[in-house]
Amino acid sequence: MLFFLKQQFMNARYLSFLNLLVVPVLALGLAAFVREFPRWGKWLVIVGLLVMLSNVISTGAGKTHYVEAGRWMSSHVEPGAPTYFGDGRISYYAGRGYVLPVLTQEEAMSAAHAGDYRYFVVEAKGDEPWLKGWLEAHKLRILEHFSNRKGATVVVIGR
Repeated sequence: MLFFLKQQFMNARYLSFLNLLVVPVLALGLAAFVREFPRWGKWLVIVGLLVMLSNVISTGAGKTHYVEAGRWMSSHVEPGAPTYFGDGRISYYAGRGYVLPVLTQEEAMSAAHAGDYRYFVVEAKGDEPWLKGWLEAHKLRILEHFSNRKGATVVVIGR
C-alpha cells in the first residue's frame, strides 16, 4: 500500500490486491458506524446492496443487433465467404469464432481493401450519405440491417 501511495503506480494486478486489503478496514468502519448510528446503518447497507445490484443488472439497451446480425450471417452467407466484421462479436455469433478486425472500418472499406471482401458487416445507418456514395462506387447494396431498441444499427453489405 505504501508503494502504491508513494509511487502512484496503478496496475490492475496491484489494484485488485489493494481492494482485498481494504475490505477488512471497510467492514470495521461500517461496524463502528452502525454502532454509533443504528438507523443510518440500515440505510447504508440498503444503499450498498443497491450499488452492488446496479453493477450486475444491466438496464441499458442490449446488443441484440449483434446477435441478430450474426445469426443472419450464419444462415444466409456461406461460411468461407470473405467477410469484414466491424465487431468480433458478430463473427462469433455467426459461428466463425471471435475474430478481431485487423483493419479499421475505414481501412477495410477503402479503395485499397474493399475488393478483398465480399461482405461487410459494419455499424452504420443505411441512409448515411457517405455510405450511399460508397455503395454506388463499389456496386454493392445493403442486404439487411439490424437495430437494437436504442437505435444502434448494424448493416450487412454485399452484392
